[in-house]
Amino acid sequence: MKLSMVKKPSSRSFTLFAPITELRDAVVKENRIYFDIVFHTKTRLSISIQGGSATFKVNQHSKFSTENNLKFDTEKSFSYFTGQHSVNEYFKLSKKQNVEVLKGHILSLMDYLIETLGIEGQINKDTFEIICYTPHELL
Repeated sequence: MKLSMVKKPSSRSFTLFAPITELRDAVVKENRIYFDIVFHTKTRLSISIQGGSATFKVNQHSKFSTENNLKFDTEKSFSYFTGQHSVNEYFKLSKKQNVEVLKGHILSLMDYLIETLGIEGQINKDTFEIICYTPHELL
């Protein structure tokens, strides 16, 4: 798998409440996935995944994060849009948890996604692209 960190595009579109099958189908068809990394605060990063017009927030600790004892900030909130409580996990950016550590976390998340989406035999891991839309401060 090849991971690239690129500048965020000026605009993108997505579908509200898109089914997970749309993400899965786009990832298999394009042999790539997009991670959107956004500063929530100065040291907190929010991560979302996108494929086709489907986008989903990532609130998952990876195997890499557990093994390396990475720190996350947890924030509980209520969505007036959906009427549900939610828990948001933010990657904590620091001197020890820098961009290289973030890359390891994303690669580990990708292994989890491949298993969860059930696309193990449907993608070519040698040529698979992980494109991270990244704030310019992290490039």
